Amino acid sequence: MTTNKTLLLCGFGGMLEFYDFIIYALLASILAEQFFPTGDAITSILATFATFALGYLVRPIGGFIFGHFGDVYGRKNTFMMTVLLMALSTLLIAFVPSYQQIGITGTLLLIILRIVQGLSIGGEIPGAITYISECVPKHQRGFTSGVIFFFLANGVTLGTLAHWWISGLLSAESFHQWGWRLLFVIGGVLGFINYLLRKRIQESPVFENLTSSVRFPLSHVIRFRKRITFLGVLITGSGAAMITTYFLFIPGYLKIVLPHKPDGFLFASVVGCFTSTLIILLFGYLSDRLSRRWLISGCLLASILLALPIFNSWVSGALWIPMLAGAILYGTIWGVIPSILPTLFDTEIRFSGVATCYNLGFALFAGLGPLICFYLIHVTGLPNAPAYYLMVVCGAALVVALLSSVASKTQP
Repeated sequence: MTTNKTLLLCGFGGMLEFYDFIIYALLASILAEQFFPTGDAITSILATFATFALGYLVRPIGGFIFGHFGDVYGRKNTFMMTVLLMALSTLLIAFVPSYQQIGITGTLLLIILRIVQGLSIGGEIPGAITYISECVPKHQRGFTSGVIFFFLANGVTLGTLAHWWISGLLSAESFHQWGWRLLFVIGGVLGFINYLLRKRIQESPVFENLTSSVRFPLSHVIRFRKRITFLGVLITGSGAAMITTYFLFIPGYLKIVLPHKPDGFLFASVVGCFTSTLIILLFGYLSDRLSRRWLISGCLLASILLALPIFNSWVSGALWIPMLAGAILYGTIWGVIPSILPTLFDTEIRFSGVATCYNLGFALFAGLGPLICFYLIHVTGLPNAPAYYLMVVCGAALVVALLSSVASKTQP
């Protein structure tokens, strides 16, 4: 199979992950009423985001499980399992009866399926990053990894467009009652198509030529790669925090908390997401030609300096400028991160190492992100308080990146 086809199949699975998570956020108010009726809108939405966080928090467990299988039994078979589980759990969410229909059982079923999604995604994206890094020449690793995240970011675009399209076709009442389920049907069907196509990919040549193995790869990562793993978690966490803050938290925040609801927000989100995909490709290309340490450091510094102005613009009612600024910053960081992570670990522990960094970063800084943002606003009374959360996370990642040499272009 050609490199282009392999990239397409690897990236498509990641695109479905981001598709699923953006539609969950866009449907937060509906899911809150359907599955978490508390009588208070804020409490219900917090319960919905808590379930969202749970999907992220179990991802490290999925990463530990599938990372082990990927390092011991091969990348391809693990890759097949993750996309099948993701497709099945996404499709089943479309058919879960609401709280009003079967009571707490409906809520529990939604939570269980979110857990299954989280477990499968815990192996899907790290698997794509690892597999592609082992199938292309070193001088193309940055750009091809950027292509994977180009697809991931377009999952946000696809989810936003699907929501926009279906909600526009149906009446508000029909969409609220049953139309929202179609979004999960689309995700599930696309996942099964990807599973069938993915059967054609070949095993990683680097893994096939491996002459030695580690019996328990995760244990090796924890015991002998602590500092490198800490770096990977923080760098991933900075990008994860930006995703959930700019693309997941802000939409729900503007709809529920702020007194104004900017017209054309969904359209602006689509444009912002697409813009970020182009920036990802550009910075993936640059990461093959420049020092990755200094490139990621510059991106993090820009994210720190611009976080507060972006949030102040949103709070004041601006739409396009903060949306595009956030999208560009998100694109710069995620153009570089996927080219860094595989270089941190040797082949025999690479899947487990990448999965640990990626999933812990998302669990800690993305899964809890919306709850932290809501909490900061509630405690401080400042609508722009989430900006300080981003500044702290990106600041910590910047310090570690500057003090480390492992994120440089010269890593094997």
